[in-house]
Amino acid sequence: MWYNQDMQPQRIVIVGAGFVGLPTARTLAARLRHTHAVTLIDEKDVFQFSPRLIDLLARPDATHVVAPLKQIAARDGFTYVQGHTLSVDRARKIVFVQEPQEETLTPVPYDALVLASGSETNFFGVPGTDTFAFPLKSVAHVEQIHARANELIAAAIQTPESAEALLTVAVVGGGPSGLEALFAIKGYLERALAKSAPALIHAPRLHLVQAAPQILPGFPPNLVNGTMDELAHQGITAHLGDAAAKLGDGFLLTSKGTRINSHLVIWCAGILPRRIEAIPPYAVDKSGCLSVDQSLRIEPGVFAAGDCALYRERNVVIPKNAQTAMMMSATIANNIVREAQNLPLKPFRYVSRGNLLSYGTTGYLDMKFFQWKTRIAPWVRDLFYRVRFTQITGL
Repeated sequence: MWYNQDMQPQRIVIVGAGFVGLPTARTLAARLRHTHAVTLIDEKDVFQFSPRLIDLLARPDATHVVAPLKQIAARDGFTYVQGHTLSVDRARKIVFVQEPQEETLTPVPYDALVLASGSETNFFGVPGTDTFAFPLKSVAHVEQIHARANELIAAAIQTPESAEALLTVAVVGGGPSGLEALFAIKGYLERALAKSAPALIHAPRLHLVQAAPQILPGFPPNLVNGTMDELAHQGITAHLGDAAAKLGDGFLLTSKGTRINSHLVIWCAGILPRRIEAIPPYAVDKSGCLSVDQSLRIEPGVFAAGDCALYRERNVVIPKNAQTAMMMSATIANNIVREAQNLPLKPFRYVSRGNLLSYGTTGYLDMKFFQWKTRIAPWVRDLFYRVRFTQITGL
């Protein structure tokens, strides 16, 4: 038991203010308000509701995308520290943070630690991605994609004979994020052209590049087949079993030698865990994900979850998405309380509650036992994410 009520308030430090970190901080601050001090560390000054980046990509006026961490912390009774977590000294139980405009590292001691540092885009070493690929992991990335799209629209208006070539877009990655991004950027281009150049509204050409032999790996076959039909219906070319091999100025070359003359490549193909150095090092898998037990614990007092952790259930790696992260947050918060009270920890149990996929004006409601393609799917998704945003942030 690491909590002793005769001592000063015990220190819980949480690294990462995403779908694991922020709910964990809010829950623990409420449940342990009089005995523990909760600190949340993140490089960003806002919580970012990442599934809504798709909505922002489609419409720049989308709401419920970000929330100010400083405001949430002040309201809910925990401390927010903006900075980059560089390392963890396990023996001394100290997290070292590089705060903005500070030359020296800030030591943040802990009694219990939650590592939820998230992930970054995995470019798989493909040449040219550092210069010509646009990742989709932040609001800043969406703004960069919009800026590039607007440049291409302006150029197409000036040279309408080249509009089709200029407005060719490729999205790399055939998972849920890649597919939703594909339809979102299609909608953005069409709405922008309808306002500024209606004659060019049919000029954009869109391509999906997927290394695996099918889109949406692990999803029900009828949803996969229905999505393929929707791609064909909307005139989108799918390159399956054909990975991106090289990017250059105005082109993407696939592993099968296909050249896509695209001036905008959006990369949604994979993630890498955002690593935090530890002394001595934590156990990780070959991709760098932290190894945890069934209670999401690395060692007594230290937990990890989300994109930076590897969790298997019945020897199957569970999906790394916002839904899973929120469930993990509840387990970690409960187990930190139980550990403080010297009670046995509870194992994490993954339960799929289905998926919502938005394909522009239509989409799918995947309710585990049935999948329904419907025009109300984008509306249901929007309503559901507004509720989720409030649940996580309290705003």
